[in-house]
Amino acid sequence: MAGGDPGRAIMVGDSKYDVGAARAAGMPCIVTSFGYTEIPAKDLGGDVLIDSYEELEDAIDRLIRR
Repeated sequence: MAGGDPGRAIMVGDSKYDVGAARAAGMPCIVTSFGYTEIPAKDLGGDVLIDSYEELEDAIDRLIRR
């Protein structure tokens, strides 16, 4: 409805629910290490792990180039 391309969507999240939603939707997922989760972010199974929002643009660029 907003005119975006769902094929270019990327989830950014901090929990197993965010990663699960991304996988269910067939989209890549960037996991933040500074969010709200009991599971260590590196163990959540995201495609890219970032430690600050300053890394977000580069992470998106890497995923788009895949």
